[in-house]
Amino acid sequence: MNKHHIPVKVLREMITGFRKVVPRNSETLRELKIDLARGTITATDGSAFLSYQLGRPSAEGRSYLLSFDGLSHFAKGLPTSQEILLEAEADLATLTTVDRKCFAKLMKPDDPYGTPPSFLGKDQSVTPDDRAAILRACSCAGTDDSRYLLQGVYLDNGGSSSQVIGTDGRCLYHELLQSLEIQKPFILPTSSLLKWRGFGDDWRLKVDHRKEKPAMIQLTAGPWRFTVPAVEGNYPNWRQVIPEVRSRLSRLTLGKDDIATLRGLKGDSIGFLSNADEVRFVTFDKEANKWITHLTKDSSLKGPPSRVFLDPKFLARALDADLTEVCMADECDAILFRGKGQLVVMPRRVAGPAIPGQETEARQQEPKNPVAPAPPKPMENNTPNPNPTTPAHDAALESLRTLKGQLRESIGLVDESLRHLREMQVDHRATKKDMNTIRGTLQSLKNVAFAN
Repeated sequence: MNKHHIPVKVLREMITGFRKVVPRNSETLRELKIDLARGTITATDGSAFLSYQLGRPSAEGRSYLLSFDGLSHFAKGLPTSQEILLEAEADLATLTTVDRKCFAKLMKPDDPYGTPPSFLGKDQSVTPDDRAAILRACSCAGTDDSRYLLQGVYLDNGGSSSQVIGTDGRCLYHELLQSLEIQKPFILPTSSLLKWRGFGDDWRLKVDHRKEKPAMIQLTAGPWRFTVPAVEGNYPNWRQVIPEVRSRLSRLTLGKDDIATLRGLKGDSIGFLSNADEVRFVTFDKEANKWITHLTKDSSLKGPPSRVFLDPKFLARALDADLTEVCMADECDAILFRGKGQLVVMPRRVAGPAIPGQETEARQQEPKNPVAPAPPKPMENNTPNPNPTTPAHDAALESLRTLKGQLRESIGLVDESLRHLREMQVDHRATKKDMNTIRGTLQSLKNVAFAN
């Protein structure tokens, strides 16, 4: 008989962790595998496996299936100081307290429950800095099911050192890894388990690149072991998205007081407006139908005046990643946040009432001692002025700036469509291959002779 003593606190941690893997809408996969031969309890969604190491492996141990919902109900309301006894007999495993019992049935050979694969890859320790970089990239990864390639972070080995990238198509995070060595690039799925505090801080990574199969990734943290296949496909060309720093002449360095101010701002858009004398943050109040201005306290600006607007959630991601240098160019060009890593964000175009300070800026640009205009000289010919400064000219410039932004968005949509077409082509080839296999099988079945 195998026995294990499990504190209630540990059991609740296991339930919380397994809940991040166990699928909600599957009866078969809403079971946990108690594998006493390995000394583990495992949850799976059909492709990913999460195991908790209960104790030492046992050569005589068997495997049992335990209902996840039954275990959750069993642990509900138990005192934290209490201890649970896990006992395994020939056909049954039992979890017992003073007044409760929960049963696990013996696993049969034909039960559809997989086992985490063995690994051949190099085992590496993930430093706290590299772990933090991966989690920062995870916060910028996509959540749209139709763009599954973006539902992971890309660990690349290009350049002088390894790096991690995460993007949802609207913002992109990039950071160099300090010590982690990536032999071949792969896409790590952004499971909510990675951000869970209970998964632990001391990670170990192992990647097994297999022929004609997706790479398998194994992350170990304390008693936990997470095994998951890499996301298949070609990650977008992220390098062409990151602008050169020298092309962003306006550099705003955010101070601690102003960062606290930015975290408290509300609204659909937040703007950074600067001139030679001051830097302002602006937000739009819908109820009052006006812009609210906040003068900076301890931020500093280098370079020409600038004006950009962005989505508050992207600003929050930059601040959470401790990116405090804002590099700006034209209000239609991407904004580059820099720190340990860098975040590229597309700006927003805003409309509404005049922003406070626009009239002041216009007056500051006028000459201080205006001179009365001289009477116009008679024109010798009918050649028009090559540098018009009419309102129509200003409107044309504004239209061109708007068109520039629309063209950038259109190019992005075209790239996205091309990626979808490539993915459809891959799926079509796989379907065609499967159909050929089925046809061959049917053809072979025609030649089977049955005894009379």
